[in-house]
Amino acid sequence: MSRSYHLVKLFLFVTALFLTSACERRLPHPKTTLPLAIIDDIGNRFLFEEEPKRIISLAPSITEILFALDSGKSLVGVTDFCDYPPEAKLKPSVGGMINPNLEKIAELNPEVIIMTFQGNDKWDYYQLKGMGYKVFVLNPKMIDGIFLSINHLSRLTGAITRGSLINNELRKKYKEIVEQEKFCKRQKVGVVVNLEPLMFAGLDTFIDEMIIALGCENPFSYSYMQYPIVSREDVVKKDPDVIVVLDDVVKNLEELYYKYPEWKTLKAYRNNKIVIVDADLLSRPGPRILQGFEILANILNKQKQLTNNKEIKNDK
Repeated sequence: MSRSYHLVKLFLFVTALFLTSACERRLPHPKTTLPLAIIDDIGNRFLFEEEPKRIISLAPSITEILFALDSGKSLVGVTDFCDYPPEAKLKPSVGGMINPNLEKIAELNPEVIIMTFQGNDKWDYYQLKGMGYKVFVLNPKMIDGIFLSINHLSRLTGAITRGSLINNELRKKYKEIVEQEKFCKRQKVGVVVNLEPLMFAGLDTFIDEMIIALGCENPFSYSYMQYPIVSREDVVKKDPDVIVVLDDVVKNLEELYYKYPEWKTLKAYRNNKIVIVDADLLSRPGPRILQGFEILANILNKQKQLTNNKEIKNDK
């Protein structure tokens, strides 16, 4: 064959390759199909003719997810507790997670209010619904519920591609931690979520799920309550190998031992495994939950010994 034939063939191949690449670059990102029909975590059905541009978040975890989805611009109101990322603190506040300021909410004129039953009050839910607002409820109890929350909000705000990316990364990280850090050997691990009354994370919570995933045992999952009140005597009887305390419960271990001096008789104390951690990372059902999971795994790792004066926190 002639040289000119080969040159023409090469030209056509390069042209086709260029056009294919250009078309791929112009492919639109997946978008929410409108009108959007969506069901929240308690079974309420919603129909949105367009993506809501005026959203009020009544929980820090919801605010974090929206910012992670690059949808923070849609937030017109948050709570006093929505402190991450730092940009969240620049948004207008509607007050606390319980009994929010109804006048401020009305002033902000939201298209949808997003809340959770894991921190907000059901009375506020019924009150807001009675006032005619669309109230979308996220109620994640387990890790998969957090993934579902991210999926819901990605659809609601038209950030489906970003939501899928976040969930894929979180699932991958979760699997890596479980596979690499499963060294627990049935240690008994308790996580303190409240000091007065004394409460531990119990059954049917994502904290309990993380403990079990690492091959450990939660000695306070015997109750039907998610966060049971535990007596001082029962803590001594259960004698955990590890006790993790959230830093919104107590700021230093001296304060903890002053309140519960008998804890110095526990295995956890003798093992140097009574530790304070960043509550936002271990108790907020949002994108940073895997940072908390990794911290928990590191605490349980026998090669990473901690002292009783050590406080484990993560830079926000």
